[in-house]
Amino acid sequence: MPRIKMTDRRVMALNPSAGRQVDYFDERFPGFGIRVSPSGRKSWFAMYRFRARPRRLTFGPYPHLSLVDAKAKAAAVMREVFQGIDPAAVKAAERRAETFAELASEYLERHAKPRKRTWREDERTLERQILPAWRHLKAKEITRRDVRLLIDKKLDAGAQIYANRIFALVRKVFNFGLQRDIVPMNPCHGLSMPARESRRDRVLSEHEMRVLWKAEMRVLNVGDRQQMR
Repeated sequence: MPRIKMTDRRVMALNPSAGRQVDYFDERFPGFGIRVSPSGRKSWFAMYRFRARPRRLTFGPYPHLSLVDAKAKAAAVMREVFQGIDPAAVKAAERRAETFAELASEYLERHAKPRKRTWREDERTLERQILPAWRHLKAKEITRRDVRLLIDKKLDAGAQIYANRIFALVRKVFNFGLQRDIVPMNPCHGLSMPARESRRDRVLSEHEMRVLWKAEMRVLNVGDRQQMR
């Protein structure tokens, strides 16, 4: 691992080595360096130890990221390490941050299916009404405005009661995410139910429809038996 006096001219002159990548370290800034791949790609990195273990953080290609800016980033990395933060672990966690689709899947598997008879309604509403808009968004980056836009489409289409159902489910999914430390906040917080509804406006769930149907069948059967007497 050669050490060089890191200047723009010196970095620009670094040539790739056939069949292997080479790390060049700044002789004046311990842990700061640049990797040159066999293809000629150059990437800035910082090496440090966290809890006695060697760690490496890559933070940008050259020349897209200049020497001056790369040194500033490396200095920020070292400050975080000094403060007891592992920047490489933070970056890895950011890459693994759950999309809304992943959050919704975990909600269904860990909460809805074990606890709700009507979990299929939640699954269907997610698949048809929510995931088409939010599937690839990071759950923690969804805002109150995103929620409003999603709900407003239903309101504009005249589906006020369905808008309420979607809003209630979104709020429930994010509350689940809060409890499991997947998201830092619920974007539904501070928002009220989209539409007012009376008791007779309420849409029966599939489970409620089955219960009602069975009750009606029992009444019909009793009536039939009485007529036969």
